[in-house]
Amino acid sequence: LYTRLVVIRYKPTGFVLAASMTHLASSAESDMKAGRYELPRPKDWLKTFRESKKVLNRIAKKYGADARIYGADFNLDVKKQWVRDLLEKEAPKYRISVQPPFPGGGTLGSRWIDFFLYRGNLTVPSVRLLPDDDSSDHRPSLSRVVA
Repeated sequence: LYTRLVVIRYKPTGFVLAASMTHLASSAESDMKAGRYELPRPKDWLKTFRESKKVLNRIAKKYGADARIYGADFNLDVKKQWVRDLLEKEAPKYRISVQPPFPGGGTLGSRWIDFFLYRGNLTVPSVRLLPDDDSSDHRPSLSRVVA
């Protein structure tokens, strides 16, 4: 399990944010869409997602976080309804940062696979793609997050 965690406290207000970033198994989307969760990649995807979310939730409780952000290269296209349904089932207290209508393009080709889930006293009023660059095979995006 490779997850990066950070806890940030904004001194003027005391607002505490717990955030994590992880990378979930690639090449699992077609098997997951077909409901074949017993296969290795979907099984690994679910295990990593569940375990890393538990770690974030445990850290958030420990530090009294007002909000949480679970960021990931999900390797699932959030533009697809079944993906949003899966995330809502697996993380019912979290909201998905990017919602329909989706900006044109994606973070990997036409697929929008890099995003975050969040809960607590946060809103995400805007999400947009940034110009592609040579630093990664993924296109960067920018989300405005307000506490």
